[in-house]
Amino acid sequence: NTLDEAMDIVRALYSEITANESTVRPDDFTYGTVLKACANLLPTRGEGSSFIASVFHKCCQEGQVTFQVCFLLKQAASYELLQELLPKEAYNPKTQRFDIEKM
Repeated sequence: NTLDEAMDIVRALYSEITANESTVRPDDFTYGTVLKACANLLPTRGEGSSFIASVFHKCCQEGQVTFQVCFLLKQAASYELLQELLPKEAYNPKTQRFDIEKM
């Protein structure tokens, strides 16, 4: 399936640029683009949860979390995964707003 092949390419590229020996350092745009690809290429929200979670965790470790990254995470992840990944005080589901300072 073409979507599966495209997602395999996304995973391979992500793995390559986040490898320790890579001279490329991903930024918030990179992490956001990977999450956007997940939102567009995975057939159902929540599929690929472990990959989405690992991308977001790495983004947090690297200090690259922005509103855009959070917005794209919300598009890619299931509600359950979103609740699991974000601290309770960092996201208000009623207003759908993020508080980056509480990440």
